Amino acid sequence: MLKYFCIIFLCLSTSLANAQLSNKRCKWLIINYQLSINNNQTTNNLKQSQTTNNQQPQTISNKIVFTLDTLSLVPDSIKIISILPKKQEIKLSYSLTTNELTLEGENLALIDSILICYRVFPFLFSKTHYKRSQTLYDSGFYTLKNKENFQSPLLQQVQEREELFSYEGLSKSGSLTRGISFGNRQDVFVNSALNLQLDGKISPDIHLTAVMTDQNVPFQPEGNTQQLQEFDRVFIKLSHKAVSLSAGDVVLQNSPSQFLRFYKNVLGGLIETNYGAAVDSTKKLAEQNLPKNRANSKLGFAVAKGQFYSYQVPINEGVQGPYRLRGQGNERFIIIIANSEKVYVDGRLLMRGFNYDYVIDYNTAEITFTPKVIITQFTRVRVDFEYSTQNYSRTILTASHQQEIGKLSLFGSFYREKDNPNNPILAQLDTANRRLLSEIGDDLTLAVAQSAVRVPDFQEDRILYTEKDTILNGTIKKIYVRAKRGDSPLYNVSFSEVGLGNGDYEIGSPTANGREYQWVGSGQGSYSPVRQLPAPNQKQMTVLGASYQVRQNEKVFVETALSNHDNNLFSAKSTLPNEGWAVKVGYMGERELLVKTPTTARTALPPAPSPKERGQGVGQTMLSYSIDYEYDNSYFRPIDRFRYVEFDRDWSANTDLPNSEHILNASIGLKKDFNNFISLKHTRRNRGTQVNGFQQYIDGAWSWKRFFVRSNFFLMKNQQDSARADWVRWLTDISHKSKHLVTGYVYSIDKNAVRQSANDSIFATAMNFDEHKFYLKNGDSTKWQYGADYSFREDNTPQNGELAKAFRANTFNINLRRQTTSQLFNLQFTYRKFDNLQKNSTPTQIPEETIMNRLDWNFDLGKGIVKSEFTLVNGTGRELRREFVYLQVNPGTGTHTWRDDNGDGVQQLNEFYLAINPDEKNYVKFFTPTDEYLLAYTNNFSYRLNFNPPRTWLKTKGFKRFISKLSSVTSWTINRRTTDSDLLPRFAPFISVADEGKLLSDLANLRTTFFYDRTATKFGADFTFLQNTNKQLLTNGFEARSQSELQFNARYNLAATWNVRLLLADESKSNRSDFLENRNYVIKNHKFRPEISYQPSQNLRFTLTYFFQNKQNTLGETGEKATLNELSLESRIAKATSRTISARMRYVNIAYNGQSNSPLGYEMLEALQVGQNVQWSVNWQQRLSNGLQLIFQYEGRKSESNAVVHIGRMQVSALF
Repeated sequence: MLKYFCIIFLCLSTSLANAQLSNKRCKWLIINYQLSINNNQTTNNLKQSQTTNNQQPQTISNKIVFTLDTLSLVPDSIKIISILPKKQEIKLSYSLTTNELTLEGENLALIDSILICYRVFPFLFSKTHYKRSQTLYDSGFYTLKNKENFQSPLLQQVQEREELFSYEGLSKSGSLTRGISFGNRQDVFVNSALNLQLDGKISPDIHLTAVMTDQNVPFQPEGNTQQLQEFDRVFIKLSHKAVSLSAGDVVLQNSPSQFLRFYKNVLGGLIETNYGAAVDSTKKLAEQNLPKNRANSKLGFAVAKGQFYSYQVPINEGVQGPYRLRGQGNERFIIIIANSEKVYVDGRLLMRGFNYDYVIDYNTAEITFTPKVIITQFTRVRVDFEYSTQNYSRTILTASHQQEIGKLSLFGSFYREKDNPNNPILAQLDTANRRLLSEIGDDLTLAVAQSAVRVPDFQEDRILYTEKDTILNGTIKKIYVRAKRGDSPLYNVSFSEVGLGNGDYEIGSPTANGREYQWVGSGQGSYSPVRQLPAPNQKQMTVLGASYQVRQNEKVFVETALSNHDNNLFSAKSTLPNEGWAVKVGYMGERELLVKTPTTARTALPPAPSPKERGQGVGQTMLSYSIDYEYDNSYFRPIDRFRYVEFDRDWSANTDLPNSEHILNASIGLKKDFNNFISLKHTRRNRGTQVNGFQQYIDGAWSWKRFFVRSNFFLMKNQQDSARADWVRWLTDISHKSKHLVTGYVYSIDKNAVRQSANDSIFATAMNFDEHKFYLKNGDSTKWQYGADYSFREDNTPQNGELAKAFRANTFNINLRRQTTSQLFNLQFTYRKFDNLQKNSTPTQIPEETIMNRLDWNFDLGKGIVKSEFTLVNGTGRELRREFVYLQVNPGTGTHTWRDDNGDGVQQLNEFYLAINPDEKNYVKFFTPTDEYLLAYTNNFSYRLNFNPPRTWLKTKGFKRFISKLSSVTSWTINRRTTDSDLLPRFAPFISVADEGKLLSDLANLRTTFFYDRTATKFGADFTFLQNTNKQLLTNGFEARSQSELQFNARYNLAATWNVRLLLADESKSNRSDFLENRNYVIKNHKFRPEISYQPSQNLRFTLTYFFQNKQNTLGETGEKATLNELSLESRIAKATSRTISARMRYVNIAYNGQSNSPLGYEMLEALQVGQNVQWSVNWQQRLSNGLQLIFQYEGRKSESNAVVHIGRMQVSALF
């Protein structure tokens, strides 16, 4: 790859190469003499002569192919200087890969000789260069079994790849792992992991692609990039010339259709077949040699992963997020299926990614917008997504067929998703619940039932309730209160939000197992012990359609759809019909109009796409036209939305109630290019009393010399039952382009008003504003990309039946970008001032000001000596109040441990600790989001700095040689949310906030290391400073942890077999909480750790370490102290190709004057006990034949007051 990269690079920079190379060469080539020789030789002699004589040409008809030089030629430097005896037209070409020059002409035999001048590269590209032969490597020549043929100090690092199975032509990578863990203080459990990738041919005609990963991770990937790394995925695809079969995690999506639209992430299979050649959409049908009969068929069957929903996000002025997405049943806490979302802002589809428009947290269903998207209170955000809630097992069946017979195209599609009433997943239904669902028909508002379920035994890790009597208005009423051990009866109760004043319960204080609900009085709360019963449903649609090509670029088409939706499969009753239908018929086409366009006018136009991209010739004007009619039955319901996202909004209509619909569209347009066109569209729509009106849309562009005008106009009138809606939108953009600058002005209005038919008073508006915008940006010839714009906008709202000015906004944007080979600079800045002009607003109301910016500055100095990456993002967002619970998991797979410090048997928040011993990692800490947000200023900062002097400086003397031994690595990230309005800490995250209470959250990590002689084998040292801070906003208050450490490391090789190391460190670790008082401490720690290693051979090593720590709590007056003296011995035996055995014995003596059963004691003692502690471990890793690997692990520990703890693990891995 490096060789070809050099070829491409040198070809692109020929002018530079010509300036640098001075070895210009000229040669005379005698043509007629060479032709006479070649005509007397056989083909074999011609091939042999070319290998022995570099200037002997070979003749093929009127073509001569020969090698001119032993080095590669610079392509653009080859020139024919003279032709004797007379001038002839000769075509010359050269191939870098073969180093062959080709001359072509009609009368080469009449030419006597040619003088050719050229330049050469200092090497021959067509010759293979290598340090190690690829052929010998593939044959296993460099492996250990052939070490007598090839001696190298790196030989032991080159090993043959072990594989469980091999298959020629199929590339494989990955492993399959199964493990088991056991011990005298834990139950036996097994774990597994799979990671396998396959790609290649399993037969001459069948190609296999497979990706199978299973990491046992119950989370969705992060949604901050365009490409996602999924944790658990199974995908297998078999491809043939005409057939392909996909299975596993596949995506089912609709074939082209007006009515049937869907995009589903499912688990199932999809088969696709093709008959005949495929149509090339980039060419006209007349230019393609296609068979008259072509067909494509698809069949898919799958199990759904979730359900689709389209959610309108409520927006706050100037707040970039995060915004929580909700489910179809107003569920507040859902999990989004990764890569299933489509985000629209003001009708425009956005792109996911930190460097693009938005990022999304799939696990918490929160979306945050980047500074590229300005969020105002008028911004319309709609998100289409699938989420993982499934009450029943749902199957999906889809089939489609497309057939082309000459000019006739036929297609049909079928889609059905159906719940299985007999296979509930999350739905817990008893006989009474099923009976209720069977009696209510389609009215699901009646599907409400009591949620209490009786349980037999008390469980410490669950919140259970018991019944108690209370007197309400003189009568006895049973209420639910949290149960304790010994209470009876016991219930598992779920509560639903029913609105303030409609319930009897409210959420209480959080506990280690979640929040409990408390009774607050009849009609005084927002929650009730009831649940909405989910009903199984079915969605089905069948589509048939056809189109006929009347002439080139003109066709008529028709499509009809039948839908069948059943909201409750338990009930045979139905208040409305389940079936509906729709049809659409139309005619569309385009043709060329021969209009002559002056050349000067065309050359003066701003840059436009090439004629090939436009699909038309230069100077040709295209006429396009269409007309279509659509009818939707009152009970026709689509699978997913099949119109554009703001279709009903543009009619000022609410179409929740069923009604039949008639839509007539007609359009006509003229287009010369992207800078000169006009199009008109008229739509007539009738939907009973909801919509009865028309729309007109005009869009056009015109260019003249350096001026460009773009304008569009929209008009809507809609007569409803008791109201009348009008809408006018107009946008005009006028710009002037010079060599270095483009300036322009945009005027836009968007005026919508809904009036009462009786008195003509305005009572609603979707949007009503006037906006002026001035802008400038760079021209084509500038190296810097820059732009700036200023807009002034006034919005009107209905007041007393009339429109009045309500809001005024001034927005200023700047963007600046420059990218070179060694530097990238990018700046985005937005300032927005928002004024409330309404009379009912407070007189002292301060205008809202929003500032957002993003700054990127990356540079590379001295060809990699200094590399710097800087990113700073500021804005306004929201910080979520969070709760957390601890859930028990398999032993050793968690992160926390529970110690019953007070012996009451109840799990409390202050009794959970970050586990240190592997056998105590039995709990995981899950953050459970709430619906409580606080507005905050957001700050994201990232900086990386690397310093690496050139290795060539090691050969010098003096200061440069000393500098060459130094290097450094620095990484600094900060993510902060604060309510402090001071500009300095708001925009500079490394400046501390004066009022700690205004710092809502803070996640900061700083690590910098300076190295001396990092790669030297004799002596080396490094100095490290690290600092970590983590502050979180919880429902009970704040919790913050911080750690800082200064660390010095040195190593020295006494001899070939002896090595010593030294660690000196000062560490400070603190924990602060305003609701868990026993978690407040500041620990100072002084560390000293010398180490000596003895390695008599490559396969054997012994290490003796002494580790001293002196800890003291400096917070408060108690001043707890702990002294830890540790002595450890470690040995390692390794056989490079088969086996590795390591063993470690660790003795720790601890003196501590504080309370052991406390958060401070757990941290000071490092999960050990006061006095003598012994720990030991043995690891055995064994490689077997055929890519199998076995791992045995044993750990144990013993303290003075506790019994011996034994832990064993065994794991087997298969390498593919």
